[in-house]
This record gives sequence, C-alpha cells and structure tokens, in this order.
Amino acid sequence: MTRKHLLATLLSMFLASCADGDFDSAGGGGNVGFGGAQDIGQFRDILQEGGIPGAATLDANGFFSEHFTELPPADCGQSLCLHGMVSVNRDWVDDEYQAVLRVALNSSISPDELSDKPLDLVVVVDTSGSMESDDRLSYVQQGLSLLIDELDEGDRLGIVRYSSDAQVVAGLGEQTREDLHDIVDSFVADGGTNIYEGMQLGMEMASEQLSTERQSRVILLSDGLINAGPSGEQVLGLAEGYVSQGIGLTTIGVGDSFNLELMRGLAERGAGNFYYVEDPSAVTEVFTEELDYFVQPLALDLEVRVQSDPSHAIGEVYGTRLWESFGVEGGAMSIPAVFLASRTSDEPTENGRRGGGSSLFIAMERLDGAFEGEAMATVQVRYRIPGTEEYVLQEIVVDNPFRAEVPDAGYVSHLEMLKAYATYNVFLGLLRASEEAEDDYHCSLATIEQLRASTGRWTQNNPNQDLAADMILLELFAENLITLGADTELCGSGAPPTYDDDIYAGQDPMACSSGGSAGGLLGSALLLLMMGLLRRRRRC
Repeated sequence: MTRKHLLATLLSMFLASCADGDFDSAGGGGNVGFGGAQDIGQFRDILQEGGIPGAATLDANGFFSEHFTELPPADCGQSLCLHGMVSVNRDWVDDEYQAVLRVALNSSISPDELSDKPLDLVVVVDTSGSMESDDRLSYVQQGLSLLIDELDEGDRLGIVRYSSDAQVVAGLGEQTREDLHDIVDSFVADGGTNIYEGMQLGMEMASEQLSTERQSRVILLSDGLINAGPSGEQVLGLAEGYVSQGIGLTTIGVGDSFNLELMRGLAERGAGNFYYVEDPSAVTEVFTEELDYFVQPLALDLEVRVQSDPSHAIGEVYGTRLWESFGVEGGAMSIPAVFLASRTSDEPTENGRRGGGSSLFIAMERLDGAFEGEAMATVQVRYRIPGTEEYVLQEIVVDNPFRAEVPDAGYVSHLEMLKAYATYNVFLGLLRASEEAEDDYHCSLATIEQLRASTGRWTQNNPNQDLAADMILLELFAENLITLGADTELCGSGAPPTYDDDIYAGQDPMACSSGGSAGGLLGSALLLLMMGLLRRRRRC
C-alpha cells in the first residue's frame, strides 16, 4: 500500500471513528447554513486519487461547512441572532499581521418548532447514456423505489427524466405507488444531457401546484456536462425565475464529470444545498441527516451588510459566492432563505463532517492614521419571517482593540473565535497552495509544509477532530506534490514543475473527476438523500 493510499484509508477510518458525537435532531437549534456547497468532496477526492486539485475545487462555503464552530448563545430574542467576532494574530504561512472578522448566524429554534407542511417533491433524474456506467441508473432506480415507499400521507412525488430531451413521467400525486414503481423500473440510459429541458419541466410542475400550505422543492441530479439543449447560463436564468416564486432547489453532482459551476450556482440561487457525492462513506451524513434540516427555512430574503469603520478597509471575503462588494468600505450578501445546520456539536456526525453551518470571513486591513476608538465595522442583518411580510433588522458594532500590532498571545474577541481562526488559516493555506500548484509545484509544497507546521502546533495545544482531519489532507497534498517532483528548495528558482501524465494534475473549474468508481453504493446514495427530505417529518 502506498503512502497516499494509506493516508486516504486513515482519513476514512478517522471519520468513521467519530461516530459517537452528540448529534440529536431534536436537541434544539444551532448554527445556520446559507446554502450552496456543503462539502469539499471533490477537492478531497482528487487528493485521494493522487492528483493536485485546482483552486476552483476548494469552495470556501463547503470548507467552512465541514468545520463546526461554536457561536455565542442565541439569546437575542429573535428567530436568528447575528454574531460578529474578531481575531488578530499572525497568518499561518507568512507570519504576518492578520485581522479577520467572522460574521455568522445561529438560532434557538429547534426543528420541532418549525411548521410541518406536506411536501411536493419533484425529482429531475438524469437518464443519459453515461448513467449506464457503473450501474448508476439501476441503483438510482432502486433508490427511487425506496423513496416511493417512504412517502408520508399527504406527500406528493413528481418525476422528470431527461437525456437528449425531457419528459414528465409522473405528475405530482397523479400515480399510485405501484404505478410509480413501474415508471421508475422502465428507465433506460441513453442519449445526451439536456439539463435545461429537464429543469424546465420540473420547475413548471412544481410551480403549477405551488401553495402556501405545502412545501415545494426540486432535486436536480446530474452525472454529466451539458451536451444537448441550451447552455448553463440559460439554465441559471430559468431557475432564478421559478425560485423567486418560493420553490427550493437542491443539486447533486456525481460521476466522472459534471458542470461544477452550474450545479453550485443553481443551489445558491435556489435556497438549497449542493452536494458532491465522492464516496460511499458520505451516504449517511449527506442523505439521512443534512437535508432533514433545510426543508423548512428559518428566514427568507436575508441580507447581510458590512460597513467598515474609517480605520479599516475590507479585503477578501470568503464563505459565499454571492458577496457584492461596495469597495473597501463594505459590501452585502443577499440569499433567498437560510436553514438550520445539521451538526450541533464539535463532534463529527456519524459518518463525517458536513453540516456545521456557514460563516463569512472578512479580511480587515488596518489603515494608518489617528483614528479614535476601537471600532472595526458595523454589521447588519435583515430578513423576513416566513409566512409573513414582517422584517427583522439587527445591527452590531465590532471592535478591534489591537489595530497597531499583534499581541504576543494573539487576540480573539470571543473564545468561540479560536477554532474559527484556525479553520480560516487552513483554508487560506490550502487555497494558496492550490493556486501556486497551477504554475509551480515547488512553491506549492513550501506553502503546504509551512501550513502543516502551523496546523500541527495549533492542534497540539488545541486538540480538535476537524483540524486533525485537515492535517491528513495536508499530508496527502504534500505526498502528491513530492511524487510529482516538487522540492521546496527549488521554490522561486524558476525551475518548472514536474508533471506525470498518468496522474491527474489540476482541475477544470467547469468539470469534476470522481477519480474512480464507487459502484452501486455511490449510485444508491443519491436517492437516500431524497429520503432524508421525507424522514425529517417523522423525527419532528
């Protein structure tokens, strides 16, 4: 067994060993998710297959969602509570001054308190020719059959299948369970991938039956790039119009290749989550836990706005792809809806780490000058209470008492910011190494080695399972770079990186490589996710 495969095995064993966490679906509220990517499965999968992932595969929201970090108590008296926390320290790669503002939301509401409406679920299923690979379609059929059997009284399931064209094969509530089973069993893998037509039929079905008395969600499943019908931009435009009516949209990417930007963008616009199913170990975590928590929104039409104090300028913002910058003075993020995060403790859930909740991390650049006070920024959140036209506004002022220098022991405004500071720095280091690897493996390895040292020192003093799992990723990254000829002594020398055509080196941002087959378990995982939508109501 090579070191690479050993490390991959260790990662799997490590996550599996964390099965005795405190997850409890009825245990109260918790952190809040903004939707979008919920994992870095694609990034991890490329490393485990011996490749070097491109920077586009490291989604900030997905990375932060894999790290549960505590927030102060949700005692603001509203359904959502806004928190702004600061760390002032040195960054983990260059050892330079670093000030970061973390903006996050949590809630005291438990899933039990959310209204429990019957569900209209439309599944838009890829039946293109590539679905025959690895028996994907046959396992999707088995999963759909399980889903049909799990429908609650009052739930309605609609099914659209698409390949080169699309067809409604089951209208919402129009078929018996026996008929639905027969329809699913008749699927055949053939043709191209026309996502637009499949999405259009699925959204039209959901829209025609839209009611304030029912939940409405569409799940889009794809294992391939668009090669028939309108483009991805047109698919995005189509989805936005329907989402504005109140239809939620979740996307699942699986297989050898799919349009990453499209699937991620659709979920972000659709008040839903995007998942990459990288291996069978993700099944329970993604498909039976995560979706239990975002069927019912906590808030709608949410906007987060940040205005910097004159003493600071806003730099890079990580944690959303929907940030609109107003320059160094501030910016805002608007999303259709937010949901409870599934992970409610620092312990990973039964099979992994997704679902820790979302955060914005904003680099704050100190400005020279004689500024009064310690203010760093003003943060506002505004949202609408579901089922009403009532809006709630919260505002906080965040201070930075260490503008001039880094204190010897560093500074965090809240103890809950300590792990967040570490998570932020691991992300920045991984992103930098991925970007450097596109031109120079040697400097990429130098970054990874420095990041490994910093992360190792932090985890010695602050043992944490999420950061320990990150250390395994760093080991994989370093091992792959060394295998490809990287040498830290050559960083900056102008020596070209060494490439091996037999080992994947980089990632097209519009595609995804699963790096191997997960066979039947991977196929069946897709529909277990849909079952999670239904199981939520049995728990609450």
